[in-house]
Amino acid sequence: MYCSKVCQNEHWHQHKHSCQQNQDVAEVIQTDGYKKQIREANVKRLQFRRIQSLFNNGIDSARGESRGSNGSFPMRCTDNVDLSIRKLTTKLDRKQAKLYSERKFPMQTIVGTLDELEDHAPGFFYPHPMMYNTRTSFVGFITRYHYHRQRHTVYVEDDNRTEICVGFYLDYDSPFPYFTWADVRPGKFICLHDPTIYTELCGQNQIRVDEAEDVHLFDV
Repeated sequence: MYCSKVCQNEHWHQHKHSCQQNQDVAEVIQTDGYKKQIREANVKRLQFRRIQSLFNNGIDSARGESRGSNGSFPMRCTDNVDLSIRKLTTKLDRKQAKLYSERKFPMQTIVGTLDELEDHAPGFFYPHPMMYNTRTSFVGFITRYHYHRQRHTVYVEDDNRTEICVGFYLDYDSPFPYFTWADVRPGKFICLHDPTIYTELCGQNQIRVDEAEDVHLFDV
């Protein structure tokens, strides 16, 4: 027993070594709450490293892209996709995709044009997606790959045939169990829940995906 929380914290750097060696105590410590705290701490650490890496590498003045130590653009790493592929769709397929989304997500307002989405002011630090819980879902058609392959970025076309980039900023770069990266390809329809249009540092508009559960990919 400790006389206060302060004393407990001061003694922890000595006590933790013997505590970790006690298997019975270690099993008690590994509770669901403890594991959740560890996961949250790892996510925050990863986010901090990403921001720190951007500042350390610098931003290319012409394109607003982060440069690596050798002067190359790590965001353009290849995943062996064909950047020349371009897919087209029809008005009938777009209508069917919207009807499918309305049946799939009856509590959401389904929109098919970028004009119906909310714009966000330019900036480097993005708000948490829960701030924009609009119950609006955007349905678009993936036409082609973007050369920013590290973010699995693709071009998505709306009902007015206006294209916008969609980039994926998922924790640990894992979309499991909601979809796979192989699903994010030209020719697929994509439904994005509560999307927000951001303006990147280079001046280009983009829809940023932070949660895999906000994405639904399908064919018609």
